[in-house]
Amino acid sequence: MVQGREILQEFKLALQGSRLKKELVEKRDNGYRNYGSRFGLLFEAQSSPILKKAFLSSQVTKCVDFGCLVLAAGESKRMGVQKLLLEYKGKPLLTHVIQLVRSLPVKHKVIVLGRDSQKIRSQVELCDFKILENPHYQLGISSSIKLGFQELCDKVDAILVVLGDQPLVKEQTVKTLLVEHEKSKPLATVPTHKGKRGNPVILSVELKERIQNLQGDRGASQLFDSLGKRVLYVEVDDPGILIDIDTSKDYYTLLKQNAFW
Repeated sequence: MVQGREILQEFKLALQGSRLKKELVEKRDNGYRNYGSRFGLLFEAQSSPILKKAFLSSQVTKCVDFGCLVLAAGESKRMGVQKLLLEYKGKPLLTHVIQLVRSLPVKHKVIVLGRDSQKIRSQVELCDFKILENPHYQLGISSSIKLGFQELCDKVDAILVVLGDQPLVKEQTVKTLLVEHEKSKPLATVPTHKGKRGNPVILSVELKERIQNLQGDRGASQLFDSLGKRVLYVEVDDPGILIDIDTSKDYYTLLKQNAFW
């Protein structure tokens, strides 16, 4: 009979190795069953308080299938040039966002392009993303959200909506949002920093009808007040959620503060 200490050690080793498997060894003799989970290992602990404590500390709950929608179809009117291709730390701004998304446990990745789509395709590696072309990008960000939802809502439970011009958002911030959304399963999960709402946000596919009624350039934020307590606000220590690069002044400030991020 395998001892509880040995099982706990196996649990720790699997977490450290980030083994994201669908099925793991089934320990019938002990009454333990092990399942894969994207945020760690989900254990059904039937008799071990030690293992149960380890499981609870991992903050893993029933799986939600997440998709990711990157919005990169804007006109860059205030910048005057295609801002997503401006260089930051030796790479286009959009590349930093794409690399962030690749680090996340999301099932499907979609990016919506509009203006300068061919330039973006040629300068940013997007081979693992489903690329959607928004012919109506001039109607504002809401048109891109609608397009992305149409692509993803039948494939996932919730959609992480990421702005292509936010290169400073921390990976841990987004992973925290995913975990908190999975625990509470609200209609929307929104990060805040010092009480101010930011991005990215997570939207349940239950909102698909409301999403199709969005208009203009405000995005999904126009829904949050009407959703009341079904919006989960998560305070994070990440000013990057409030910073997007819209103007030449924003870009200059980004370069000037490079050493602090």
